[in-house]
Amino acid sequence: MRKLTKRQREVLDFIVEYVEQRGYAPSVREIADKFKMKGPRGAFDHLSSLEKKGYICRQSGKARSIEVIGQPIRETVSVPLVGRVAAGQPLLAVENIEGTVPLPRSLVRGENSFLLRIQGDSMIESHIQDGDYVLVRPQAVVENGEIAVVVIGDEATVKRLYQQGDLIELRPANPNMKPMRFKMNQADIRVVGKVTAVFRLLDRDSLVLS
Repeated sequence: MRKLTKRQREVLDFIVEYVEQRGYAPSVREIADKFKMKGPRGAFDHLSSLEKKGYICRQSGKARSIEVIGQPIRETVSVPLVGRVAAGQPLLAVENIEGTVPLPRSLVRGENSFLLRIQGDSMIESHIQDGDYVLVRPQAVVENGEIAVVVIGDEATVKRLYQQGDLIELRPANPNMKPMRFKMNQADIRVVGKVTAVFRLLDRDSLVLS
């Protein structure tokens, strides 16, 4: 491979670190902002140089399509563990995060995915138990019947969500509990994400936070 300039090496190192931490590539705008470039043109020029020199490849017309060539990327990605989800705060606000947990990159598909600790047994028939951790992909809309993280007031709950018009039903997976029903215009309620995986620790001390 051809030799890189100092700035090209810095851009490449930033891309590698970004991918290792998040599981996906930075955008052109994020690269430009990181290096205080006046606009995306400078980032495009550096990416073109890295591509011509054989350090990266890109897919035309696809966002975040940068792939690093010939340099190993860690097979894990650090995912924030959210201790609580509060109304009126950004989902990943620093005060909500208890630490980060390394997970296999293949499991973490969505941007800004996070882990949430389950409290209670309302979803036991969906194999989600008290003390489990669910991996959540942030999104404001889920399909009927999918398991969602929903904030009601200042409390977060995990339930199967069903919506018909302006009526929302949050259905537990426990025969001893009743569904929760709301009208969208009468409740302080918001969907914050879809549950994509469940983790259960046989030894709670085995959870490694960083």
